[in-house]
Amino acid sequence: MELEDMGNNIFNELLRGSFFQDPQKDDFGNVVTCKMHDLMHDLACSITKTEFCAVEAEKIDIVPKSVRHLSYIGSWRQPSSFPYKSLCKSDKCLRTYLVSMDYCSSNPPPLQMIFSKLKYIRVLKLSRIDIRQVPNSIGGMNCLRYLSLRYNYELRFLPDSICSLINLQTLDLRYCANLEALPTDMRQMRSLRHLDVDGCWRLSKMPIKMGEMIGLRTLSKFIVGEKKGEKINELNELKHLSGELELKGLELVKDSTEAKEADLASKPNLSSLTLLWGTCLQEEDEKTKSERVLECLQPHVNLIQKLIIRGYEGVVLPSWMSLLQNLRNIKLLGCRNCESLPPLGQLPLLQVLEIYNMTSLKCIGVEFCGEIRGHLKVFPSLEDLKLEWMPNLEKWEFPSSLLKDASFPFLRTLSLLGCRKLETPSILMPTSCCLRKLKSLTISGGVSFSTQSIHNHTALETLKFNNKDSILSSEIKNLTALKSLEIVSCYKLKSIPDEIGNLKALKSLVIWSCRELISLPAEGLQELTSLNLNSFDISWCVSLKTFPAMGRMIQEGMMMKSSCCSLVYLRISGCGSLTSVSEGLRYLSSLEKLQILNCYELELKREDFQHLTCLRHLTLESLPKFKSVPDVQNLKALQSLVFTNDQNLRMLPEGLQHLTSLQSLQVHGCHPDLHKRLKRNQGIDWPNISHIPRVSISDSA
Repeated sequence: MELEDMGNNIFNELLRGSFFQDPQKDDFGNVVTCKMHDLMHDLACSITKTEFCAVEAEKIDIVPKSVRHLSYIGSWRQPSSFPYKSLCKSDKCLRTYLVSMDYCSSNPPPLQMIFSKLKYIRVLKLSRIDIRQVPNSIGGMNCLRYLSLRYNYELRFLPDSICSLINLQTLDLRYCANLEALPTDMRQMRSLRHLDVDGCWRLSKMPIKMGEMIGLRTLSKFIVGEKKGEKINELNELKHLSGELELKGLELVKDSTEAKEADLASKPNLSSLTLLWGTCLQEEDEKTKSERVLECLQPHVNLIQKLIIRGYEGVVLPSWMSLLQNLRNIKLLGCRNCESLPPLGQLPLLQVLEIYNMTSLKCIGVEFCGEIRGHLKVFPSLEDLKLEWMPNLEKWEFPSSLLKDASFPFLRTLSLLGCRKLETPSILMPTSCCLRKLKSLTISGGVSFSTQSIHNHTALETLKFNNKDSILSSEIKNLTALKSLEIVSCYKLKSIPDEIGNLKALKSLVIWSCRELISLPAEGLQELTSLNLNSFDISWCVSLKTFPAMGRMIQEGMMMKSSCCSLVYLRISGCGSLTSVSEGLRYLSSLEKLQILNCYELELKREDFQHLTCLRHLTLESLPKFKSVPDVQNLKALQSLVFTNDQNLRMLPEGLQHLTSLQSLQVHGCHPDLHKRLKRNQGIDWPNISHIPRVSISDSA
């Protein structure tokens, strides 16, 4: 049994015994974090006594001399504190030293001193502490088994002396984003089992002859080279690789024979495989070569769970994709020459399928569903499907016999984005029985759409559509579970039906760039704001002339008072024909954030803001007819006030000195007279704003 398996078994036994709780798992079922009950923690501490110590920045002086395992969590509140002084007490006893900052420190630690003292250390983690250079003295830490330098973004190189760590089993360099190269002689590190370079974006090549490191269990990335010792066949002897593997630079693989020598099919412990091609010539022989290479990179048929193919230049995807019965996640990115999709519909565990920038694809044929036998469902486990940025996709053919069946029984998210030629898929037609559990639907960039076609998808919670020909019909009233609605660039949309008020669960409404929209549904908005709607954004609707009341008056005894309004956030932007918002703001007693921008005909009245008693943030920007600010004396909760590019604004409203909650005032690009009045310690209005902690005044917007 492998050491890692033994460790996992022990951990899982403790987890089953409730020693650990609330485990959080990654996409592959591996536990990445967990918690420990207070009583269990106290018990563990009582047993380990002074051998284990976990301290924070402010308690670093309490480290006992006999400590063997020390964990330190740094704090942004004390950015200069690094616990190297604690090492002087216990350098001979210490076996584990874990340092992790919750920020990127700007005070690099004295590594030379640390390495000289930690001669007997087994586990060393120095995370997020701004290491820029690792001293050669690290080669003297002969007992080191585990070394983590993750999240040191400025680290560019490692010293060759690190190859002298013959007992090192784990080297974690994850997200050392500027790391350019690994030491040349890493093949000497025969004990190394885990090498993690995920997130090392600038890493351009691998050390030579990595195939000699036969003990490797984890190799998160392998960059293919052209020279001997750098080619893909170095993977041949690495039979025990597990977890995630990314192969980068596959355009440098000469032929299928070379690809086959990588022998990915003999690596049953891989759970994720990423295959990346760089740029290459758009020639027929290159396309054919890519197809042959990819066909020979078939992973083990039973155990891979995630597959990513990016930049592939071939026309046909490999035949083996439909054989990977354990696949849960497939991403096809930038496969611009592919003209068809493989038969994936019968993969029993597939949950996520994302396809982007497949620019040559014109039709998704019925073969995409796979071989249909008996009562087998199509995509029986799929939850998330994205088909995005396929400018030439015209049809998505779906067998009519399957439209009456519960195909896609668990699909929650469907996104059709940037498919400008695509006709409305038959699975979205009213006669379809598919997609009964669909929660989120995004349709953008050409797919013709009407809410009438989806009125039976009553489980929908999020709907986004962006198409010049799309319309909003009264059938939208059936989408009673809808929580978020976005209507963008629907150029033929002239009105919104009052039936929108039936969406009792709606919390967010966005209407953007509907240039023919003249009016908003008064009754529908009043219904929504009296229920759950808390965010409304209407922008660049250039024909909109009126903004209706979004609340209503109700009778209480002999008195009339405004009803409770749920709206918390309101943004009005780019509505060039809008002249007044007085009615729209009158009943918004719960509003906390208001932004009015780029409304060139809008005039504000003195009383427009007097009912906004809960308002915390107010922004008024690029309003040419804005000459004086409405009365703000009732806005006792106001915390931030912004005026930008209001060039006719000559003076601020009275009463700012009484707004004791105001923390921030910004005035940028307004009339020069206003800037003079607000000049620090000299302007006539400076005494009215001097109490505000943060004041920013400038001539430019």
